Amino acid sequence: MKDWYELTNGLETDIPPLDQVTEGRIRKRVGAALTRRRKRLPLAAAIAAAVLLTACGYAVATGQFSHWFWNISQDLQAPEASEELFAGMGTVIGQSRTAEGVTMTLDAALWDGEYMVLSLTVEGLDIPENHWISVESGESWLGSSRAAYEKKLLEQYGALAREGEREEDFRQMAEQLWEDSLVWKRPDMDYVWNRQGGFYRLQVQRQVAGGPGGPAEMTLHLENLKIREKILEGPFEFTFSLEPKPVEVVYTGDVVVEGEDFPAIRVSRVRITPFRAEMEFTTLEPTEEDLFRCLKIRMLRAGEEEVGGSDASGMRVEQQDDGSRTYRAMDGPFRRVLDPAAVTAIGLNGTWLELSGLELQP
Repeated sequence: MKDWYELTNGLETDIPPLDQVTEGRIRKRVGAALTRRRKRLPLAAAIAAAVLLTACGYAVATGQFSHWFWNISQDLQAPEASEELFAGMGTVIGQSRTAEGVTMTLDAALWDGEYMVLSLTVEGLDIPENHWISVESGESWLGSSRAAYEKKLLEQYGALAREGEREEDFRQMAEQLWEDSLVWKRPDMDYVWNRQGGFYRLQVQRQVAGGPGGPAEMTLHLENLKIREKILEGPFEFTFSLEPKPVEVVYTGDVVVEGEDFPAIRVSRVRITPFRAEMEFTTLEPTEEDLFRCLKIRMLRAGEEEVGGSDASGMRVEQQDDGSRTYRAMDGPFRRVLDPAAVTAIGLNGTWLELSGLELQP
């Protein structure tokens, strides 16, 4: 059987290449096997689809998305103003699970194809009011379901699974890869109190890249959550299908920008989603790469408002076949959603890139 590192690095999954992983805490693995979901009868599936469509229409009509995600709306005082934006990339789920006298309902998801936020109603948990609480995720994870994960493995290594004596090798490989993948699927969580409405929401966030092939079957597994002094062992598990709904704007062109603390660059592409912004550029002449480590997306201008970026600004460098380098500056996820169509300029270390100089793509 092939070496684990070679197989993992060549697999299109949520696992980073193992030879590139230099940081991060490795917590204990979740070893419990998760059963596959049984396929429903066509009639049941049709009924479920009809219920989901009805729920989506109801949510939009009643402003439920801005109720579920009010704390990341553009305006906390008027979250309903973000309803259309939320609904454009949102999906109603409506699944409930109960454990230890606590009921969690996974109400809805926002997913732009790269970043996912889930909102849950929690009932039966005695927590003091008027507190924002960071939740320790324990053995929780969010990502592709076990069934979807194994299906992808079979597509890539199906021949190995059918080679008689090597079938057991494949089974062991699949089990090991699955357990290892859970480490990298650990989400961020917050327990947020709405003072005006008088209710709590558990929100789960993680970067989840979408892939081709239509809706993705996802699983949210909550286990051993620590909320203040209380530990919810659970588990609470939700398996659901989502289709990425990108709400984005893309600009392309050729604009030269020069700042006080970075050399002139040539911007060729800008992409903005409600959660993230990225800018592709090249240098005008050979330059030491380290000079661009300080270059970050600091601000976004939306109308007359200047919105601060996130703490997660970063840079990627891609080596081209001709020896040149393409840089990609990224910022996000933002603390609030932002209407991509309202953004008119990007602030780079105090220098503004006016998007009017680029061409908006249809």
